[in-house]
Order: sequence, then C-alpha cells, then structure tokens
Amino acid sequence: MRTAHLPLAILVGATALTMTVIGTANAQSKAPCAPRAEVVKSLDGMFNETPAARAIVADGALMEVFVSSEGTWTMLLTSPQQVSCLVGSGDNWEDLPRGKGLGHSASLTEPEATTQH
Repeated sequence: MRTAHLPLAILVGATALTMTVIGTANAQSKAPCAPRAEVVKSLDGMFNETPAARAIVADGALMEVFVSSEGTWTMLLTSPQQVSCLVGSGDNWEDLPRGKGLGHSASLTEPEATTQH
C-alpha cells in the first residue's frame, strides 16, 4: 500500500518550482512541482504508473491521472510551460464503465449498486 507521502518524494527536489508560471489554482503554488518529463519518468519508475486519463482545464493546463496495475494513482496538473504539480495520490483506483446515466446513478458506498429511474 502506498502512502500519500511517496509521490512527494518524487518532487521533493523541485519544490522551489512553484506554479507562478501559470495561474490555474492557488493550491498549485503550494504543491510540489517539477518539469513534466521528470515527473512522468519518476511515476513510471517508482510506481509503474502510466497515463489513464487527461483533460484540458479552463486556462489551458493539462489535468492527468496516472494509474498502476496495482491500483495506485497520482493526479497532476501541468502548465502550458510543461511544469507539473501534484494534485493528489492514493490507492485503490477503480475504472468505471462509461455509459448513459452512470454519472448520476453510481453509488460511492456500494460500487456495484445502481438505481433505476
């Protein structure tokens, strides 16, 4: 089981790099940040995590989730200048099926349960 502190070890040497280069979120300026290429290499090397999902957010930053086959995950926010900041990490990642109605009917307490409308 991975603790929340392990991804921070990836970025410890780069905490001086804050997200002053982009204005995405105030929380980013307090998050550990480093060049994206280094972070991606570390996530793969240390945790066997590879990209599982990504999206562009309002100001052009890239939000990504990296996941391992063991269920560990890390979420990054990367600026257009290729500086990535840790948003969150954890264990027990679960891929959910995509389909009509799943967004409002999926239960957080019982993953297998759905409601009928």
